Amino acid sequence: MKYIINILIIIFLLLTNVHSQDIKKELSELKTLYETGVLTKEEYDAAKKIVSEKGYKEKVIKSKKIKKIEENKTQIEIVKKKKDNEINQKSRIEKRKIWNNKIKTALKNEKNEPFCKVVTKRKKDEKVNYCIKESDVLKLGYYEKLIPPDYILKEMMGCKTNACIRKKAGSKIFEYFVQRDEKYHAKYPGDIIKGMAWFEIFFLDKLKRNKNKINQYFEKSGQLNKAKQKNIYSLIQTNKGRIKMREALGFTVYDDMYYVMENQWLLGEFLNKDKLKAVKVDIGENMKKKKKLIEKYQVTLAKYKEKLEEQKKINENKF
Repeated sequence: MKYIINILIIIFLLLTNVHSQDIKKELSELKTLYETGVLTKEEYDAAKKIVSEKGYKEKVIKSKKIKKIEENKTQIEIVKKKKDNEINQKSRIEKRKIWNNKIKTALKNEKNEPFCKVVTKRKKDEKVNYCIKESDVLKLGYYEKLIPPDYILKEMMGCKTNACIRKKAGSKIFEYFVQRDEKYHAKYPGDIIKGMAWFEIFFLDKLKRNKNKINQYFEKSGQLNKAKQKNIYSLIQTNKGRIKMREALGFTVYDDMYYVMENQWLLGEFLNKDKLKAVKVDIGENMKKKKKLIEKYQVTLAKYKEKLEEQKKINENKF
C-alpha cells in the first residue's frame, strides 16, 4: 500500500513540475508579446491571470484582432458620416439658393399687384380675406429634419431626439420670454437672445405641422378653403415675428437657420458672462400712470401708422 502511495506522489510531483515548466514557458512568451507591443499593460496583466487556461494566447490575440477590427469600423463610420455631412451641406446650400431666388422673383412680381386689405373677422360689408401672398408663403421656408447642435443638447438633458427637442422649444420660449422677470433679465441679458434661437426651433416645429397645407397652397395656386388659409396666415404672422428678431441682430430671412442660431447662442453666452447685480427699484404712482399712458400712446401710434400705410398703398394703386 505504501509503495503505491509513494508512486502516486512521485507521479503527481512529476506532473506538477511539467505543468510548472509549461506555465513558465507560456509566461515567458506572454512577456515577449507585451515587450514587442502586441499587448498593452492592462492586457498583459489580465492575460497572466488566465495563463493556466488552455489556448489563452489564441484568445488574447483574437481579442486584439477583434478590437482592431472594431476600431477600423468606427473610423470608417466617422469618415462616412463626415462625407455625408459635407454632401448634405452642399445640398442645403444649393436648395437655399433656389429658394432665395424664388422669394426675390415673387416679390418682384407682386410690386404691381392691387392693394389687398386683410380682414380676419367677418364684418357687415366685408368678407374674410387673409390676403396671402406667394412671397410670404415662400418666406416660411421648407421643413428639414433638425440636427440639434451641441449647445442645444447640453441645455436639454434627457431630451436627445429631434421630436422631443422641437416639442420642448415652446416651453423654453415661455420660460425665457414670460416666466423670467425684468430682474432676472437684467442679471442675465443673454437669455433673451438664447430665446430667439429657441424660437427658430419652435418655428421649425410649426412648419412641420403645416407643411401639407403649404404644399397644397402651391399645388392649387393659393385656392384653399378659409380654414387652411387661416392656418397659413397664422404661420406667416409668426414668421414675421421671427424675421423681426433676426433683423434686430443683423440677420435676414435668407440666412441659414443653423448659422443664425449659432450666432444668437454665442451672443447670448457672451452677454451672460458679464453678470450684473440687479436691484429692484420701486417707482411712485405718478411714474406708473405715465408708463401706462406711454404704452397706450405707442399702441395708438402703431395703429395710426398702419392706417397711413394702407391709405398710401390705396392711393398708389389709383394712379
